[in-house]
Amino acid sequence: MATLLVNQANRELDASRMYLAMDMWFRFHDFPGSASWCQTHSVEERSHAMKIFDHLALRQTEKVLSVSQEVLSDHGMEKFQNNRVSEVWKKALDQEVQNSQEYFNMAKVAEEESDYVSREFLNWFLNEQLMEENAVEDLYRKAIKLEKTGGLYVAIDKDMQVMDH
Repeated sequence: MATLLVNQANRELDASRMYLAMDMWFRFHDFPGSASWCQTHSVEERSHAMKIFDHLALRQTEKVLSVSQEVLSDHGMEKFQNNRVSEVWKKALDQEVQNSQEYFNMAKVAEEESDYVSREFLNWFLNEQLMEENAVEDLYRKAIKLEKTGGLYVAIDKDMQVMDH
């Protein structure tokens, strides 16, 4: 279980880097509200990793603790050259869905191993992932809708700084 949690903490750190890459993409394309949202969310993802590392430290699992020095992916932000905001949000949504699947798997393993402490700990993340998926999916759907109707994404960008994460 500890190894799964360490791996997940490293995925959270990678998600933090992904949201920083998105922040830069939105800045470059002059969407400051979206950039701000992604920057704030990057900090949130990092805090998730720290929450896991803190839990592992409390459980005295230092022998399996390791922070990945390699970036799990390059996030490929440069491939969104056609400036479709929806593609950027789709990348974030796919990452959040994958993250949820990893938490579901860890909850299953915790139950199988009768690791009730870890299972209880994971409940917070399961609920958090539900909120994160919904928030990012909402942004993705809005971007799609605006692209289909010829609407300007900039119209919602200014509200991004106050939207839920």
